[in-house]
Amino acid sequence: MFLDFPRPSREGECFLDFPLPSREGECFLDFPLPSREGECFLDFPLPSREGVRGRGVAVPIDLHSLYSRVMRLYLARHGDATTPTENPKRPLSAKGRQQVERMASFLARGRVKPARFVNSGKLRAVETAAILAKTLNPRAVMEEGSGLQPHDPVGPLVEAANAWAADAAETGNGDVMVVGHLPFMARAVAALVGAGAGTEFADFATGSVACLEPDAGTRWRLVWFLSPELLGG
Repeated sequence: MFLDFPRPSREGECFLDFPLPSREGECFLDFPLPSREGECFLDFPLPSREGVRGRGVAVPIDLHSLYSRVMRLYLARHGDATTPTENPKRPLSAKGRQQVERMASFLARGRVKPARFVNSGKLRAVETAAILAKTLNPRAVMEEGSGLQPHDPVGPLVEAANAWAADAAETGNGDVMVVGHLPFMARAVAALVGAGAGTEFADFATGSVACLEPDAGTRWRLVWFLSPELLGG
């Protein structure tokens, strides 16, 4: 059984999302649970030894201990875009949409579920974030971030990532995916892992995604890096 607890909503609800075995495979429950002063109470029937459902039982859960986990930061480059001659706004091309959709499908099978998507504001990044969020977590927060343009300094993102990780450890606010451009994304990965902000650490092809976790101090470690090329894109 897998428990997946995204952060509470503004209305003070948390959501329980887990598979339960059924006769024909698995079924999934996703329902809101009322919280009171940092606790969730589950009220569910328990089977008896004879296989007959018994009375419900309320089980208190300490949300703080549940949410005390390592945040994952996903850095994604937008999918392939049209040329400025084709369209000055440079939306995703048909190839780019296919790249991102294939990547989203693969990540979903790996239970990647960011609670927040931050994009640069450029159309190709906005569209990439929207496609990823639709598959990975339709309830995620979507926002445009400053300082994510191709040649912006990466220091502000590193500071933001450290703040997100500290906040997640306290509140369980979940994983974050940032969608941007080259050379910014490659330099950001380099800065986070301690290779130097001016280094283009990874070959960030369009549609690629890097996954990082906090390491010692303010340094991060690269957990994995995935390119659409490996998925046939």
